[in-house]
Order: sequence, then C-alpha cells, then structure tokens
Amino acid sequence: MISKLDAIQLQMFEKVKKVRDERTTVVYKWEDFNPALEAGNLIMTPWCGPEWVKEESKKISMRGEEEDEKSSTSVAGKSLCIPFEQPDLPEGTKCFATGKVATCWCLWGRSY
Repeated sequence: MISKLDAIQLQMFEKVKKVRDERTTVVYKWEDFNPALEAGNLIMTPWCGPEWVKEESKKISMRGEEEDEKSSTSVAGKSLCIPFEQPDLPEGTKCFATGKVATCWCLWGRSY
C-alpha cells in the first residue's frame, strides 16, 4: 500500500519530469544553441569537450551590453551533466560546437 506522502511525491515528480522533458531540445549546430537557450530550454547536444561554450554563449547573449556581476553568469550556457543514460550517438556524429567527432551527449542550461 502506497502512503499518502509517497503518492504526493510521485505525483510531483511525474509533473516536473513531464515539464523537463517538454523543455529539453536536441541541438546539433552551434548557431542553434543560443536561440534554444534563450527560449528557456535545457539543451542536449553531441559533444567532444570544448571548454569555450560558456564564454561564447555569454558573448552572444550579452550582445555588446555592459557586463555586471549578475549578468556575467546568468546569460551563459553551462554544462549541467553528461547523462549516465545516453541516447544512441550514431557513429560519426559531429560535436555541435567544434565539428569534431562527438564522444557523448551533454546536457546544457543556464545558471540563475
């Protein structure tokens, strides 16, 4: 028998999981990264490990505006994790940022 608290937790988990899944988009090209980020999505990309994504996405989002302490991190794309459960990555899939062969999928978002 499931307790009332377990039922509430399960209901809350399923609700937020649905929202997360609806707000996760797959991006294969760098030029599609910032628009997806600015739409408030989590982004799944094929990835080979470049370190410059955060700085480049920040530059694009700032659009030449003055940087302050708050905006310097909140507009940049940030790697969230390399998921344990990886979708299939077809052989030869290119990294969205460098065009080199991707080694895994990476999940991206924004810091707030």
